[in-house]
Amino acid sequence: RTPPHPCLPWRSEFESRPVAAPLETAGTESMWLLSYTYRLADVECHSLPLKKLFQWHREEAVDIETVLLQLTMMAQDYERKVKMLSVAPPPTPRDNTDGDNYEESSVVSSKVVPNATIAETLPSLRQAITAQVPHLYQILNGATQTDIDIISQTLPTTPWIWNGQSFLDSSRTAFSSRGAEPYLYTVPPNLACYSNLLEWGGVKNAF
Repeated sequence: RTPPHPCLPWRSEFESRPVAAPLETAGTESMWLLSYTYRLADVECHSLPLKKLFQWHREEAVDIETVLLQLTMMAQDYERKVKMLSVAPPPTPRDNTDGDNYEESSVVSSKVVPNATIAETLPSLRQAITAQVPHLYQILNGATQTDIDIISQTLPTTPWIWNGQSFLDSSRTAFSSRGAEPYLYTVPPNLACYSNLLEWGGVKNAF
């Protein structure tokens, strides 16, 4: 299957395997947390005994490595999509009978999309990430001492701080900044509640 949402981190090999074992699968309610590590069921499962049998209650005991991977791959996939949306190929004719009849377009996921839809696509992607990424931050913010070391080794080397427009890396972000955007950024106010995570992830106090 293909990803249920364009912002979901996804392994390409998932599309070539139509079936998977229950232990390799997660329910759709956990897709924003587990989509890169586990296959997603095609249908929703409302039976608690069946979920227990399949061990689809993983969200309650998900490991930090899985959450970190989901977050970093979400950031990579988003930036890749933004670049694809920003690349407009030369005008292409709508048909072969009128050489002056052109339509501007951009390529997204190997499909040609009219430029008129780009203004609608980017806000939609950003809205989805803004809604979902706090859950990942919340889990990471409550990490144990053992997991803190993993976070401190992983996050400072990759973009992961969502500011509503893009993912920033720790080296360009501080709790207090003089506003040198687009080179240096201040932590968005809505992320202040994740101060532990921001500190573990390498965010500076000030520039």
